[in-house]
Amino acid sequence: MILFARRSFIGFISVTSNADGSVRFRCQTCKSISVTGDKTDLICRKPNASSRHLGQCKKYFTIQTICMKKYEEIKHDARTEVSFSFSKSYGEGLQQLQGQYDPQLVAQYY
Repeated sequence: MILFARRSFIGFISVTSNADGSVRFRCQTCKSISVTGDKTDLICRKPNASSRHLGQCKKYFTIQTICMKKYEEIKHDARTEVSFSFSKSYGEGLQQLQGQYDPQLVAQYY
């Protein structure tokens, strides 16, 4: 599975851009975990096994994470694609998620 840095990590913010075009993302809450994405937005460095959040970070249910990732993908596509309909993509994403998961939970978190 290919992970895209800007869309795969909920709760991470862009910290710095490096000279080679890569971008470092850091946990918004604890600032102790960081991920680096290259120019093509693919992850080139992830935290190692010894890296840990400090315990104050938000914990999300699986369905929350899935919904937030889908929403971030739509936002990314809206910024990068010229002819993009946010409302159409949002509706399609909502229907797709409600078909796969509990519709009430999806409606709450999407």
